[in-house]
Amino acid sequence: MQPRYIVLTIIAAIGWGFSGTCGEHLFKTYSTNGEWLTSARLLSAGTLLLIITVLSGQGKALVGIVKSKRDLPQLLLFAIFGMMAVQYTYLTAIAYTNSGTATVLQYSGPAFVLFYVCLSVRRLPSWREGVSLVGIIIGVFLIATHGDVTNLVISRPGLFWGMLSAIFLAVHDILPVGIIKRWGSLPVTAWSMFFGGIILTLLTRPFDYSPVINVDTVLTFTGLVVVGTVFAFTAFLTGVSHIGPVNASIICCIEPIAASIFSFLWVGTHFTLYDISGMIIILIAVFILTNAPNAEH
Repeated sequence: MQPRYIVLTIIAAIGWGFSGTCGEHLFKTYSTNGEWLTSARLLSAGTLLLIITVLSGQGKALVGIVKSKRDLPQLLLFAIFGMMAVQYTYLTAIAYTNSGTATVLQYSGPAFVLFYVCLSVRRLPSWREGVSLVGIIIGVFLIATHGDVTNLVISRPGLFWGMLSAIFLAVHDILPVGIIKRWGSLPVTAWSMFFGGIILTLLTRPFDYSPVINVDTVLTFTGLVVVGTVFAFTAFLTGVSHIGPVNASIICCIEPIAASIFSFLWVGTHFTLYDISGMIIILIAVFILTNAPNAEH
């Protein structure tokens, strides 16, 4: 493995963590509307990724997938129930909690992928998978209750949207497998962001909302879209193509750590020992789950 591609993948994971804190800053400082932020992020990032896809010589794939009667419906399903849903629920979870907590809760998504795999092939989880599931449950329990079953320290909406984002992350990982194999990750992601942004805009009419516009909000939104979405995604694709998905999945565990650090330094979010312990347990469990030998993921 070439070190520069490892570094590139690390930068991508940090970029994703940074994007969550950009969203948290906009929510906490300016009470930004979640529907508007999600729509604007998807439309802006989708447009930029479409341009990048064309410049990278994959224009034929962009045209081919939308002309395919077989694959266009699957692309639209992914745009709605994968890309749009996971972005909206994740940002909404941040609005109710913080970027570090929301990112870690979303990272329990592989557990729902495992449920799907076990049901589809009619098998029980292996012992490693079972241990991972227990670890994820314990981690979420510590974050949500700080060890007291009678007390919910995280807001109910925050816990709800955080776990919902984990479910949609699983959908996001499962739905596009076939079309990505046929058309490539970049064209599929570019169209799904763009279509997802259009559909969410039509459903919620978020642009009736007038955002606060100043130097801070413009720079933060630019960081969210350019650094935390477009650059992070393209850097990750470049890195994973050289170091492989297993190594990339290990490195991506940096994302919630980065989000928590950014949230602490920038927004002033404080984490208790229970929060940190829960985060560590979830990350270890996800690491074990995604790297279990012979797992049918």
